[in-house]
Amino acid sequence: MAILAGVALSFFAMTGFENTANVAEETIDPHRSFPRSLIGGMVTAGVVYVLVSMAAALTVPTDTLAGSDAALLEVVRTGILPVDTGFMSTLFAVIAMIAITNTTLVAVVTQPRILYGMANEDVVPGVFSKIHASRRSPWVGLLFSGLVVCALLVIGTYAPQVEGTSIVERLALVTVVCLLFIYALVIVACLKLRGKDEDERAFRANTPLLLIGLVGNVAILGWSIYDDPTSLLWCAGLVAVGVVLFVLEYTLGGRSRARGSGPADPAVAADKEN
Repeated sequence: MAILAGVALSFFAMTGFENTANVAEETIDPHRSFPRSLIGGMVTAGVVYVLVSMAAALTVPTDTLAGSDAALLEVVRTGILPVDTGFMSTLFAVIAMIAITNTTLVAVVTQPRILYGMANEDVVPGVFSKIHASRRSPWVGLLFSGLVVCALLVIGTYAPQVEGTSIVERLALVTVVCLLFIYALVIVACLKLRGKDEDERAFRANTPLLLIGLVGNVAILGWSIYDDPTSLLWCAGLVAVGVVLFVLEYTLGGRSRARGSGPADPAVAADKEN
């Protein structure tokens, strides 16, 4: 259980790598560069995490680290570094804010591109396919994603809280639960669709690693729900909102398509013609 708890925590720390798939097509030779950058980035970050954790555990007793809100500050307080503790506290706070902001920005940048692709396929309203005239970015999806993030923070602030759990921790856990479930579905789909619609550029994942990943996803998902069962209520609420939006799009979008309306953006029409 302790190992699963550590893996679940590190899983959230690694969140963001999967978003590179949403911008991979904007790079040169993505079918070669994307797998290398994804795996290389995760390995590099994982090694750094392990080395930092080992250094901290060798310097400060693990009980002290476990009970601290800022474990690395405990290392500084031992006097191992000839730096003022107050300065390091401020520096660590700035680093933490930058890291959290970066994670948020990654989500806000990639989600509009997902909406853009879904609008291309008539899955979501065509308004999400609008792109900025000069920057060529999906600005409607960008604004919508920002509003969703703000709404989650506001709702999370006023929603009933579990004792000892902050709003950031709650949203992090909900993110982990949703992503783990989606990742498990992606692995199943990958195994199911083997040999279909493939060409010489297709990347074929190793089957044993996929199976290990599926088992690991299910194990971490089970622990996350066991650790905080109320996270399922949040996930159910998000799914319910998605179902309502889907029904609206299915109803209103079906009428629009029946009238023969085209995509909202000329670039989308050109993409479809190609």
